[in-house]
Amino acid sequence: MFFSFYNDTARNIFNTPLLTSVTRDVPAWKFETDGAYSVKTAYKDIMNHDVAVVQNRVPSNWNCVCSLKLPAKVKNFLWRACRDFLPTRICLQAKGV
Repeated sequence: MFFSFYNDTARNIFNTPLLTSVTRDVPAWKFETDGAYSVKTAYKDIMNHDVAVVQNRVPSNWNCVCSLKLPAKVKNFLWRACRDFLPTRICLQAKGV
């Protein structure tokens, strides 16, 4: 995990005093057991806490669709059909298109 700061900003960050109860400061990412940041766990956290995503989530097992031995475009069509994402006349009119 690397961040790039100007020298003055970095110096100020490192010179910020810690609490007296803290003897050593270490960066830690709470979503990983080893404390290291990963994009995967950040994405999972966002997906689990984003209100718009959670409200539109359809409880189902999409892994069964993904595991079918079908072309990707057929799987995509099935997913879109089940989620009402096909650009039908009714869907387009509802969106004002």
